[in-house]
Amino acid sequence: MCGIAGIFSSNLPGAELARALETMNAAQRHRGPDQSGAVWFDPPGAGLACARLSLIDLEGGRQPIANEDETIHALVNGEIYNHRALRESLISRGHRFRSASDDEAVVHLYEESGEAMLERLEGMFALAILDRRRGRLLLARDGPGMKPLYVAQTPRGLAFASEAKALFAAGLIAPEPNLEGLDAYLTAGCVPAPLSMFRGVQKLRAGHYLSAGSGGVHEAAFWRPRYRREEPSRSENQYSEELEGLLARTVRSHLAADVPVGLFLSGGWDSSLVSTLAAQQRGVG
Repeated sequence: MCGIAGIFSSNLPGAELARALETMNAAQRHRGPDQSGAVWFDPPGAGLACARLSLIDLEGGRQPIANEDETIHALVNGEIYNHRALRESLISRGHRFRSASDDEAVVHLYEESGEAMLERLEGMFALAILDRRRGRLLLARDGPGMKPLYVAQTPRGLAFASEAKALFAAGLIAPEPNLEGLDAYLTAGCVPAPLSMFRGVQKLRAGHYLSAGSGGVHEAAFWRPRYRREEPSRSENQYSEELEGLLARTVRSHLAADVPVGLFLSGGWDSSLVSTLAAQQRGVG
């Protein structure tokens, strides 16, 4: 878990932009106690900030992370599970990596494919990419929506953060209740995106990206659940073996970290199964 934040197309002077980013970082410091970093550019009035919880490449994976010529900067809250395969492919095509961080694969993949790269990411993430060459900001959330991202179009520019309170702390928007969001919560027990509990603040939809630039702000989906057609000729044992393989592969990918890995065990069959597979992967028990 990290806290990411930023401002785009802002009319704030450079010093004020820097202070706003630092304030947003401080408001989310509990999300990432290991490293705090920010970059800003005046012009074009844009900046990124991150309070990082270090999991992979503890020293080299500092954020925001940039490409070779530092024209593209990225923030990632979450983890990209297929980053090693992506790294090998990108290196073979001439990209140079400075770190072993999973986040750096996002930067170079964006260089090649733009927002189309989102379809190649396997993981849980909320991310932001500032493309200085094109004067563009790209925001995105993973398909199931495991990582949050709040967005507000304010008089000071387009702002985003992992938590709405970071927007308020920087004075970019006033914390006022959104009665539509409150009504949704009292009716359904949740506040579905793009609604939030605060007026003028939206949650980016799961599996969606938001692109902002000279052409305005555009949002679109990049992920949809896909259901495979049933194969009647397959037996129950074949389905069982496939499911076991998928679960084992998924648990293995989630154990990749440069820090000790733990898990919460509720006692249900699902968490018990994950615990068993994790123990097998680590040779425990």
